[in-house]
Amino acid sequence: EDEDDEDDEIFQKYKQQTLDLIKNSLPTYGRFYRVMRESFISETESEHELVHVVVHLYENHIPACIRLNLILEDIAPQFSHVKFIRCRSKDLVDSFSAIALPMLLVYRGGKVIHTLPQVSKHFPRKWEDKDVVKFLAQKGILNEAIYKVPARTQKQKRLEKEY
Repeated sequence: EDEDDEDDEIFQKYKQQTLDLIKNSLPTYGRFYRVMRESFISETESEHELVHVVVHLYENHIPACIRLNLILEDIAPQFSHVKFIRCRSKDLVDSFSAIALPMLLVYRGGKVIHTLPQVSKHFPRKWEDKDVVKFLAQKGILNEAIYKVPARTQKQKRLEKEY
């Protein structure tokens, strides 16, 4: 039995080293930024095959889009191996229907793996960072265990009042 425990320990150590090696070979991002139509394909389809690219399609006049932009800006630094970008829907498709907004597209290995129109419908009434993290974790995109609720910022105070 001691041998089994020792084997388990060796295996766990090996597993952790392998995970660390993979994690350290992935590109890091840690920010949320806007992309334009010209760079959309290269930004979404040319990433490492293990990297999730979370795209927020939005319009500035829609309160739920503003709220999601503020939240993604706050959570992006905590998930540095996930690429978070935003693109105005009209910048991408001239005739895009605002009824689908806010919309998240999730890419991995250059392919869309999730299309989530009206994503705010999946959140509680007064949704915040943790609700978005939980939703994306349920989809296998984020690791909820590493998320730490940030200290209250001016942005969060604004969220409470305006959106």
